[in-house]
Amino acid sequence: MGVTGQGIASLCPNKVFSNGTPCSVGNGYASIFAAEFIATFIFVSVILQVKYHQGAKFLGLNAINIGATLFVMILTIGGISGGCLNPAVGIVQQTW
Repeated sequence: MGVTGQGIASLCPNKVFSNGTPCSVGNGYASIFAAEFIATFIFVSVILQVKYHQGAKFLGLNAINIGATLFVMILTIGGISGGCLNPAVGIVQQTW
């Protein structure tokens, strides 16, 4: 992993996984990428569902649904991958 400055998400913010193994290239990056991919999929699915299928008549409620989903996804994967919700960032940070 390259040098990261303040405000830049890193793939392993805690530098150690919950099982005690250090965060290094090839050691757990697949699970980090999977977490990013799944959270991004859920977030985009909610956006598309609200936009095209079952959106509320009151547009503020749609915004609350999307915002709440973003908040929950960031809380869910924030400790694993920094919560950037972009699998492309996960791929780039592995090689950076």
